[in-house]
Formats: sequence, structure tokens, C-alpha cells
Amino acid sequence: MEAITINGKTYTPEFNYGFFKNLRKELNTNNPIDQLLSGLADNDPETLITMVHTGLMSQANTPSKEDVANGMDELFAEMKDDELFRDAVKELQKSGFLLAMTKRWMKSSERMLKASKEVLENVSEKEQAQAEMELAQVDNIVKTVKKYLK
Repeated sequence: MEAITINGKTYTPEFNYGFFKNLRKELNTNNPIDQLLSGLADNDPETLITMVHTGLMSQANTPSKEDVANGMDELFAEMKDDELFRDAVKELQKSGFLLAMTKRWMKSSERMLKASKEVLENVSEKEQAQAEMELAQVDNIVKTVKKYLK
């Protein structure tokens, strides 16, 4: 990810295993990749701000999350389509560890989708309609992340 200027100082986020450990704490979960990729696929600005802020935590004088958000404001204003989110997912792939975690997430999500579709064959029409809507959302997230990885 390119450098970002915050309060007149230039920072470059780092996305590696240290980022993963900090993200785990920041999101208060053992599986932060799931939340991160889901939020990026959903084009959620708060997720991208959290990603950048967490990527800066290894640096001296880490800016606050609010300062990061303010520093990214112009990027969001100039954003074309989903470019920032697509670029963020690609940035994660530069770390072998995060690439492996993303691939693991993709395989797990695809297995879950397949198993859920099989279960749907044995439920009532009302339950099936609700579950199909939820599965469509998950399927859309997986497809979006795959598109971003290209």
C-alpha cells in the first residue's frame, strides 16, 4: 500500500504476521482474516481504516485511528469504484503468511457454502428461502474477494 500522510507525517502500513497479531487484538477475535476480508469485500470504509491503522501499529508514534480516518478521507473521496478495497486485498497477498491465511479462508468459505447448500435440500421452503438469501451474501463475499485477487 502506498504511503499515507497523516498530520503532515508520511506513514507506510506493514502487512505481515505482526499485523495479523495486532488485528486479532484490534478486532478481539482469533479469526481476524474472516472479518477483514468480509469487510473489504463489502467495501466497508471502517474495515479499511482499521486495516491501515493496524498496519501502522508496528511503527513509532502510531497515529490514532481517528487520525488515520482523517488521513484517508481524501483517498475515499477520490476512489473509483472499489479500487481501494481491491488494492487492500492485493496488498495482503504480498505477505506469504497473509496469502496463506487468505487461501485458507477461501477454501473454508467454499466448503461451508457447499455444505450449507446440501443441508438446504432437507429444510422447509420458508427456512430454505431465508438460508438461501444468507448463502447468497456469503457467496457474493467469496466471489468479490476472488475478483479482488485477480
